[in-house]
Amino acid sequence: MHGHIVRLPAGAGWLWLLRAEQILDRPSLAPEGWQLPEPSDDCSGVVMDLSPTLLLSAAVAGLVVDYAAGLETRGVPMWLAGASPTVEGVLRRVDAAGLLGPDRRLRLVPSAEVAVAEVTSRAAGDATASPDAKAIEPPRPVSEREVRDLRRRARGWPVIAQAQGLVQGRYGVSSQDALALLKETSKRHNIKLRSLAAAATSVTAPQPSAHEWFPLRARRPAPPLPFLLGGPSAAKANPTEVTEALLRTALETARSDMGNVQLVDPTTGDLWIAAQRGHTVDFLDFFDNVPTGGPAGTGSASSVGPPPGSASRLAAQRRLPVTVLDVTTDPAFDADARAAMLESGCRACHSVPVMAPGDQLLGVVSVHYRRRQSIDRVLSGGRARALQVSAEQAGAWLYWHRRTIVLDALEDLHDRARGQLGASL
Repeated sequence: MHGHIVRLPAGAGWLWLLRAEQILDRPSLAPEGWQLPEPSDDCSGVVMDLSPTLLLSAAVAGLVVDYAAGLETRGVPMWLAGASPTVEGVLRRVDAAGLLGPDRRLRLVPSAEVAVAEVTSRAAGDATASPDAKAIEPPRPVSEREVRDLRRRARGWPVIAQAQGLVQGRYGVSSQDALALLKETSKRHNIKLRSLAAAATSVTAPQPSAHEWFPLRARRPAPPLPFLLGGPSAAKANPTEVTEALLRTALETARSDMGNVQLVDPTTGDLWIAAQRGHTVDFLDFFDNVPTGGPAGTGSASSVGPPPGSASRLAAQRRLPVTVLDVTTDPAFDADARAAMLESGCRACHSVPVMAPGDQLLGVVSVHYRRRQSIDRVLSGGRARALQVSAEQAGAWLYWHRRTIVLDALEDLHDRARGQLGASL
């Protein structure tokens, strides 16, 4: 949150103008924390420009409303400017005290310019109306998919910054060149930037002055993917194409129209939805990030502990397929997860872990049913085993991709970075 003082004309006083960030998902994501300014009594008002903000969590919205309430007790008005419909909806949901009411001191206006004009008019005692809000084009509504994409990009920033610093320090290039090398390598090998950054920061560093990062590596052919029909070959596919094909096959096998594939975040071990069909927005928001209880690859079939909270988390922890016959009564779900499932129409489900050699968890594929009786579809005719075979094939391919294509990309990054370093000497 960045702010500065705006001096009003004709000695009418001054105001705080605060500029929000694109993503205000958690207080810890705010670059300068949440020590919002405490204006002195001669402050004419506080304007928070929310026009850049595409994602606002309820927790941060609550902090903003609490801040406005504190200002109101001191007689200092506050304007929230340029909030998109999505952001405004979050603010109204947390406004239990009704601060956004027409007769209160917290106002929503279309832009910071309108807010400044109103502050100026009020401070100067001028009854002149502020610029016509209707003449200002409102912000474009932000789709729920864009919000989820922004959240995912936000979680990738720390590891990308870490990889950028690693490349900069290891090869003696500038920060800009280090990021450019990562981006170019990501594009050349069709690998997401965050996946490349996670690999660069987790694998053993190359030997000093080594011509190759992985000199003794044996490059193996791609394992077969029988369910990858009508698409690229297994050797040329990418993880997005494979997870989409796995989900399609799972739904066809289980005779369901609702399901998802979650992949393990290599740095945190959490499950993130990589592909889905038929789920509601609220379901996707709730289950977009499912903690598994440890870093990537940890846990075992004998793990014990409190209720896992969801079938996919239980399957991830136990490394075994899990069938839930009745979501309404199964203790595998905590109260929040149960509510999210039922509100989306899920009454029964079947989750299968996606494993790599060595009992390493790579993800979970789940199918959901709107009627409890429909779970019989996946439990009969060998369909559960067929779904597990598809998950095993996907696991073998994802492991091969990490050990082959991703390492190819790191080798290319090393070679090009060394070349760039040599050219600068």
